[in-house]
Amino acid sequence: MSCTKPPDTEPDPDPPVLPVDTTSQNPGNPPTEPPDKGVVVYISGDSFNTTTAYLPYPIYWKNGKQVHLPHPGHAGGSGIALSDNDVFVSCSGEFAGNNVTYWKNTTAVNLADASIIYPAMRDIVIAGGNLYTLGIAYINNFEKIVPVYWKNRDTVVKLSTYSFSASDARSIAVYGNDIYITGSTVNPQPQSGYTTACYWKNGIPIFLQSLSASNENGLAKSLKMVGSDVHVVGDAYRPGMGVQVGTAYHWKNGTPIPLTGTDSFSYANDLAIEGTDVYIAGAVAGPDKIFHAAYWKNGVLKVLDPIISEANGISVFEGDVYVVGNRSIDLAIVWKNNVATVLGRGRARAIVVKRY
Repeated sequence: MSCTKPPDTEPDPDPPVLPVDTTSQNPGNPPTEPPDKGVVVYISGDSFNTTTAYLPYPIYWKNGKQVHLPHPGHAGGSGIALSDNDVFVSCSGEFAGNNVTYWKNTTAVNLADASIIYPAMRDIVIAGGNLYTLGIAYINNFEKIVPVYWKNRDTVVKLSTYSFSASDARSIAVYGNDIYITGSTVNPQPQSGYTTACYWKNGIPIFLQSLSASNENGLAKSLKMVGSDVHVVGDAYRPGMGVQVGTAYHWKNGTPIPLTGTDSFSYANDLAIEGTDVYIAGAVAGPDKIFHAAYWKNGVLKVLDPIISEANGISVFEGDVYVVGNRSIDLAIVWKNNVATVLGRGRARAIVVKRY
C-alpha cells in the first residue's frame, strides 16, 4: 500500500486565503495592547506566499490574527508557551544559518553556543517559573546530531547518544525535578542498529517498542504524565519501507497500544489529556490511500478533513477540542470541535488556549 502524506514541495497555487493583518505588531517590540478577554487561542507556525518564493517566515496566530516574528532568513515557529501576558515561540530554524532560538513576544533571543552547529528548535515549555527550549544540533564538527536543550539562558545541555548516531527530539516536558524529552536514537543493544522511538528521563534514554518488538525504526513525539503514569505518542516504521510511514502508537508506561491496525498507515503527532480522557492528534490513511487529519479520543478515531491533511497539535479546554494542522502544505487550519477554520497560507504546528 502506498500512501500520500502532505507534501513538502511547492504548495497548491491558488488556495483560499484569509486576510493577513501586517500591522498588528511592530517587529522586535513586545505587545503593548492588553490581552483579549475571554478565551484566547494561540497557534504557532509559519506562512509563505509568492513574494517569499514559498519559503516560510515565522508567525503565530492570536485568535486567528497573524503576528509576524522577525527573522533575517526563513524559518518557522514550532512550539508555543504562555507566561502571564507573554508569548514564547521556539524557532524551527529549518534553514542553515539560523540565529534565533526563540521569540519572547516579537523579540528574538539567540542562545548562541560555540559547541553546537545549526541548532533547530522543536519545542518550548514553561514549568516551575523556568523556560525550557528544546531542539537538535550538530556537534563535534558535524559528527552527529543530538538533542539539546536550555533551561532559561543557562549553558546548553547536550544529550549523550550512541556514537555516530542520528538522533531526533520532538517535545520536552517537566514534572517536578524530572525533565522528559521525546524523540528517537539508535538503540545500542546488540544487533539492533535501528533508530528507535524513545524518551529521555533526565538524560537517560528509555526505549519504546512496538508490537513487532525491536525490528523497527520509530519516533516518539509527545509526552504527558498523569499521576505516576507516563503517556507517550509517536510512530513505528516498518523495516524496508524506505520512508517514515508506519503505525501510530500510544505507549502507556511503556506498553505499546497501536491506534490503527498494524497493516494500515497512520501517525501520531501530539497528545492532550483531560481528566481520564486521552486525545491524540495525527493522521490516518483512508481508502483513497492519502493521509487525512484526525484525532483519537480514548482510541476512537475521528477523521477531520476529507482531503490530504494532517493534525499537528491538540488542546482540550473547557470541554472544547482544538486541533491545528494543515491541508496539503499550504493551508493552516484550526478545527474546533471538528469544524475547520482556515487561518491562511502556511502551516500550524502547536496550540495553547487560555482564558483571560
